[in-house]
Amino acid sequence: MPEQSCGDGADNDCDGLTDCVDSDCDARSCGPNGERCTGGACVCPGGEATEQTCGDGADNDCDGLTDCGDPDCATAPACCVAAGPTENQCTDGVDNDCDGSVDHLDSDCWWDPAWGYRIKITFDNSAQNEDLVDFPVLVVLDDATVDRQRFALGGADIRFVDADGQTVLPYEFERFNRLTSSPDYAYLWVKVPKIDAASTTDHIWLYYGNGNAPAGENPAAVWDANYRGVYHLADLVVDGWEIGTHRDSTANGAYGQQHRNGAATASGCIHRCADFDGSEDYIVLPQSAFAGMGAITLSALARVTGEPNDYPHVVSGGDQVWELVWRANPDTWAARARVAGAIYRVASASDSLNTTRHLAMTYDGTTFRLFVDGVLAQSMPLTGPLNGLSTEVRIGDDPVDSPREFEGYIDEVRISDVARSPAWIAAQYRVQTRQFVSYGPEEPF
Repeated sequence: MPEQSCGDGADNDCDGLTDCVDSDCDARSCGPNGERCTGGACVCPGGEATEQTCGDGADNDCDGLTDCGDPDCATAPACCVAAGPTENQCTDGVDNDCDGSVDHLDSDCWWDPAWGYRIKITFDNSAQNEDLVDFPVLVVLDDATVDRQRFALGGADIRFVDADGQTVLPYEFERFNRLTSSPDYAYLWVKVPKIDAASTTDHIWLYYGNGNAPAGENPAAVWDANYRGVYHLADLVVDGWEIGTHRDSTANGAYGQQHRNGAATASGCIHRCADFDGSEDYIVLPQSAFAGMGAITLSALARVTGEPNDYPHVVSGGDQVWELVWRANPDTWAARARVAGAIYRVASASDSLNTTRHLAMTYDGTTFRLFVDGVLAQSMPLTGPLNGLSTEVRIGDDPVDSPREFEGYIDEVRISDVARSPAWIAAQYRVQTRQFVSYGPEEPF
């Protein structure tokens, strides 16, 4: 029997010749994309290393892509219809209507003509080696970025749209101010479905300029189900009072209760943060909201300005079950966890007062870690169950030991029941210190 299978690497007719070397295979198929045996070799009939002939219906470079479906043809005249229909393929890299604009640079790909303006928001995830999925990003709209007077009242018309030009993303206002005469900008958190690893080009769009738009904010949808509590601590509370509340941005409603702490717009805060004077100032969080956590990520922005005791606490859950602290001697940040009944500690290198730091501790059942400004400070192999809470949770103090009050500023406290990855922690630090996002120019419709 003559050779029939000409691309499988086998000598199927036992004549000592394989595939295209066997003359039985002349002109027969030898590859998945139209390759043919020619002159003893498996070649592409089109003979093109990259697709050059873009309107003949053939896969000339045998890459499985034909004509305008091949990126090689993105700029070819054959891949558009001059003076034809409007652009309706907005992510294929092809100028389909021959107007000189590709994808979202074409006004036909505008998300909704009822919105008069947009800005491209680009992310720098170049330092991270993993995709960030459902990742909350801080967007700050100041006078250098946007004319805020173009927004509808209350920012009701703000919409964030993914790079596909179609998917509308959930967002939350931490603060909104449309008055350009005020230095108090607009601060928003938006959940991005995926930010590609090692990317500097992944992006979303901000659309605005529709005075008739209904409100689009959806705070609870920004934070995934693993967040037990998210506290921006931007709430206006009166220093020394005990009647204020601190909003939890998640759907869990785990609001914090003020206990004499104040509010400030200090350096290092994202917008407004909680101010603690080191004497009976703290915020109480409900114990029930953080029950049954087998793993944890606890993070905060903190700046210690004084040392009223040996161990000022940033956040403390229960009786040293999980906590972030400042150690006055020898001036280091530390995290502590109670696992299987025993207390363990990891710590940073020596630090100094009056420096804002992003702190994060994680425990995943095998490793206990402390990160400072997105960098691993210390890790410890550790196994066993994380103890349950026996008391309330406090920001700015310890609910059991005394004195442990914090003196300084605390912002953006987050508690999750999973151990976020080192890449996530590093990106979170860059987001909160405004190193992750860049803004393009305003584009009118």
